[in-house]
Amino acid sequence: MSYFPDDIFYGSTGPHDADIMIIGESWGATENAKKLAFQGESGKTEMRERLLPECNVDPDKCYMTNVIPAHPGGNDMQQFFYRTKQARAEGSLQLRGLFPKPILVESLDRLRQQILAVKPKIIIGFGNYCLWALTEDCFSIGDENGYKIPTGIISWRGSQLYTSSEMGGTPYLPTIHPAAYLRNWAWRYQVKHDIRQRLPAVYDGWGGPNYQFLVRPSFEEAVHCLEGLVESLHNGLITKLAADIETRRRHIACISIAWDSVSAICIPLMVTAEPHHYWSEEQELVIIGLLAQVLGHPKAEVVGQNFLYDDQYIALYWMFFCRVKNDTMIKHHVCWPGTPRGLHYLSSMYCDYHRYWKDESKNWNPKVGEEQLWVYCCKDSVTTYEVDTELDVLIDGLNLRSQYEFQMRQWYMIRDMMNRGVLINQQRRVDAAFELGAELAKHDEYLERLIPPDVWPRDPKKSPWPSSPKQMMAIFYDILDQKEIKIRGKRTTNDTALEIIGKREPLLEPITTALRERRSLGVFVSTFTQAKLDPDGRMRSSWDPSGTETYRWNSRKNAFDRGANLQNIPKGVDLDG
Repeated sequence: MSYFPDDIFYGSTGPHDADIMIIGESWGATENAKKLAFQGESGKTEMRERLLPECNVDPDKCYMTNVIPAHPGGNDMQQFFYRTKQARAEGSLQLRGLFPKPILVESLDRLRQQILAVKPKIIIGFGNYCLWALTEDCFSIGDENGYKIPTGIISWRGSQLYTSSEMGGTPYLPTIHPAAYLRNWAWRYQVKHDIRQRLPAVYDGWGGPNYQFLVRPSFEEAVHCLEGLVESLHNGLITKLAADIETRRRHIACISIAWDSVSAICIPLMVTAEPHHYWSEEQELVIIGLLAQVLGHPKAEVVGQNFLYDDQYIALYWMFFCRVKNDTMIKHHVCWPGTPRGLHYLSSMYCDYHRYWKDESKNWNPKVGEEQLWVYCCKDSVTTYEVDTELDVLIDGLNLRSQYEFQMRQWYMIRDMMNRGVLINQQRRVDAAFELGAELAKHDEYLERLIPPDVWPRDPKKSPWPSSPKQMMAIFYDILDQKEIKIRGKRTTNDTALEIIGKREPLLEPITTALRERRSLGVFVSTFTQAKLDPDGRMRSSWDPSGTETYRWNSRKNAFDRGANLQNIPKGVDLDG
């Protein structure tokens, strides 16, 4: 039994010898009525008439189709899959981690036949289900409403991939679905950039660069490379170096140094295959000494990505500061405040070649050896090197050099502040803990009377209700029948919601005020009396000068889980206002 007409091109449009094939996920209502791909608001009006022409792509010369030429109920692709529990109980077919129904299995074979018949030079796929249908493992698997679903398009978008061998091994460009970016307009620029930036690479070389990475070096190789870098710096042959560390259990596992956009060395410090460190103690001392000469060389201009993090480790364990000239996260933030700042995003926007790689560290398995981790570290440093080069041009093109230099002056100030820390009066901290504990006890006793057990029964296995957002929501919205306050579609009893409830219902104002005061007291307790200190009695927190669009600094615990968030000190509740 077939679910579709015999014609393999059923539901598709465009020439059957097109260089560009565009694939969507499924039909919407308009496509279902016309039995053709990309006919609705997001497909025809947005993609065909606006997006593709803006990317210098003629939509009439593109072959367009879908993963499945059918309309799921509620426009929900999950309708073409079995629920996970049902599928496992019945032994249903599992395909790349999901459980497709027969109609989708047939459609995937039809899609394969279309690709083999059209023989496009490149395929552009919109959305997570295209990523799953066309690649072998360039996606993640999540759970939603009892179904296994593909995820990861936000990470993998803009990557220069190939379809699986089953799907022809064709150059493949994944990006965000138009229906999705119409709900989040900031994503549209990313989609437009993906298409405009990557399409020319099909003709200039789709595969990645010829990386020259030295991983698992011998002691002699490591010394020779580092001494060569010192000599090159001394003679002015190089100045810019990109560096990156990977950590494990709050120690430096390895460090990579790149001297151009394709060449890098990764020097391991820890290795799971050995009972001790990678080097002998004497060898490690020599290597750290050479690293200090390289990264601290007077002529070195070190660039890193969010290098305040790396510098915390290097200063603590190796006792020297790198001569940091640039930080790509800060540089990008100056150009486009409020946009993503992760290195993989910067790579997608600025690098000539981009393929998402950040899961290679997350998914590293000791059983396959650590080369994957060391290569990952090298990729970070060469990518940082190239991103910095492109951002340099952009900074000057936008006439933002002075603003960036101001931000970097703050960077050095923050680094010194993070490493110096703040000396804490231990006795005063103990006294404050007693004072705050007494105040919390008073508030709990007061709230216990205001919401007695006959209104909300106590469960000894659960946290006290004033410290449980879930119980608070049940009390206010279910028991006290207050109109729900939602933020981003989810109901909440945060401080803003409690203040609104108190103003809206004066009888509840004593409860909401007491809860808000209790929360402020809790923040003081966690920040000032429970925050971990360093062995020297100082509090050292991490600070991020690029954390907000307004350039206000962010703070949090440092890389070693010590310190605290010091940026939002509660002012208490204004009882007069």
